[in-house]
Amino acid sequence: MGIKTCEGCLPEGSPRKGFHGECTDIPLRKYLKVMVAVILMASVLVACKGNSAQTEPVPSSSPTYTASEQPVESNTPQPINPDPSEEPKEEENPVVFYEKIYTINGRENHAYVLKIDISNEKTRIVPYLSFNKIYGYETLTDMIEKTGAYAGVNSGFFFEYGRPSGLVVIDGETVSPGTGRFESIIIEGGNIEFRVVETIVDFSIGEQTYAVQRFNQPREESDIAVYSSYYGNTDRSDLPRRYMAVRDMQVLEYGTVSSPVTIPEDGYLVTFPEDFKFPENIKELLINISVSPSFTDDAIAYEGASMLVANGESLAGDTMPWVGNLNHYDPRTCIGKFNDGSLGFVVIDGRQEGYSTGTTGRETADILLELGFTDAFMLDGGASSAMYYESGIVNKPSDGGIERILAGAMLIFID
Repeated sequence: MGIKTCEGCLPEGSPRKGFHGECTDIPLRKYLKVMVAVILMASVLVACKGNSAQTEPVPSSSPTYTASEQPVESNTPQPINPDPSEEPKEEENPVVFYEKIYTINGRENHAYVLKIDISNEKTRIVPYLSFNKIYGYETLTDMIEKTGAYAGVNSGFFFEYGRPSGLVVIDGETVSPGTGRFESIIIEGGNIEFRVVETIVDFSIGEQTYAVQRFNQPREESDIAVYSSYYGNTDRSDLPRRYMAVRDMQVLEYGTVSSPVTIPEDGYLVTFPEDFKFPENIKELLINISVSPSFTDDAIAYEGASMLVANGESLAGDTMPWVGNLNHYDPRTCIGKFNDGSLGFVVIDGRQEGYSTGTTGRETADILLELGFTDAFMLDGGASSAMYYESGIVNKPSDGGIERILAGAMLIFID
């Protein structure tokens, strides 16, 4: 049995090769085989077209999908948009720098600000002494480049040859004693406080305790003095005196001298009046040196002048110890606490007409309050005022833009 077919009556899409326009008898079984082949070929073509649609460019008029929006074969429902909280976020810099310009009675003043998040575990604040010793001078840039600090400002007031004017605590160790006269800023356990500190040092040989008059300070003939390696390589004295070198509560050596004596590393040198009597069994006795108040290992502290701002109010007057007349227009450097608990430094340039004239004490306090400080005091100012951030000095020191050598600085590290 067969059927009659011709070109006009062939099913659409049927193979036409071998047909020449005439009707032909085709067995039914053969016809069915041909139709099955045609259907299979059409299925393959449809499948191929579907696969190519996923790899070939889609015309702009067609809807497109982002990677997160493409359908996913899964038994678990898939979100169309990713959760923003799961996207990686750029870590914020815990040290923020900015500049503000103030016009005061027609005078322009440039203020440079550092704001430090001390709650961030990666930040460290270090009161750095030049050459890591009580005495000496370096530029702020030299200190930064030598230590690898991220930022810094000049620090406080100093005596001759660079000896600090008051309390300095580094990593919990008292390096220079507090005077008991002026506030110190103390950063300990992630908190900032301001208080007056007087350092008391006691020295004992066995059970006998002696009051110490000088700690890392030049001594008078009648003084008992204690020196750590921060003071320098020696005690820098030519006075006749008795001495004792101590480490780990044991006497290393003792005697009488009238020339500088070496201070042991990780130990102390104790000097006495020339008539001081050592016990005969001194090397058998324990030596103890106590410094109070004590601080935790993470603590730093620095003594300044009188408070300029306290509890959100200005305390500025006409004069201030170490600073002198506050009614002059001078460069200023200040350290303090912001109202959100952050640590802050401010440098205000001065003595440069047409750029920045400098500020009085009251004007400085007003700027600090406007910036958001609740408590602050002045560090050394004038030509010493300098701020370093990231790669260089950002302000313009008043001595023709040239850095002055400094006895120390407050350095900021990001670990």
